[in-house]
Amino acid sequence: MRAVLALLPFTVFALASCDTKTSSAPGDLGNMTTSNGPPPTCQPTCSAAADCGTPGDPLYDPSHFACQAGRCQWLGCKAASECSSEAHGGTFLCKMATGATVPSCIPSCQSPADCVPPGNTNVLDNAGHFACNSGVCQWLGCASTAECSTALKTSKISCETPTGAPARTCVPTCTTTSDCAGTNGGGALDDASHYTCSAGRCQWHGCKSTAECKQVSGSSNFICE
Repeated sequence: MRAVLALLPFTVFALASCDTKTSSAPGDLGNMTTSNGPPPTCQPTCSAAADCGTPGDPLYDPSHFACQAGRCQWLGCKAASECSSEAHGGTFLCKMATGATVPSCIPSCQSPADCVPPGNTNVLDNAGHFACNSGVCQWLGCASTAECSTALKTSKISCETPTGAPARTCVPTCTTTSDCAGTNGGGALDDASHYTCSAGRCQWHGCKSTAECKQVSGSSNFICE
């Protein structure tokens, strides 16, 4: 999961859809924790850093990883130019975000208009949803549930602030677990069997087994933990 890469806010900022470069999990929408902490995810295993990442990827080739205790650990970006290459354009800073343990790609700006993705048509990513603070883009969150519903084309959505989130965001709502399927990009880890509907909110429970991770990733070098 590319939770480590912040290129653009909301649906683009975290780039947290299923990805076999770091780990596999649905995206950031919804409740991604359990009563016992974060849910298990598909983690890439290794015997050396060369086993990690994707050769040729600007931010996720093996040189951006360490192999620690048999698990691939992303070391962060090295330069802003890598961020622009990964995003196919744009102006970024490679810096340590508040609370982060590795440097990541942060969109830079002189005004809120600089934070809008090229060709953007999503109301959640227009200039009114950004602030430019000290040359860095800050997404201000959704303004209303109606805005989320229009942007994501569903009525099963709410604009609220999940625990630990820095801003209000669009959170999928539910009546049954079937309402949760596909809310985070789809795929085998995003079907209804991986969720419960708790207090009207979708709660993802993570991967079920290492065998599932291997099947989803198409690689034997993954473990569910």
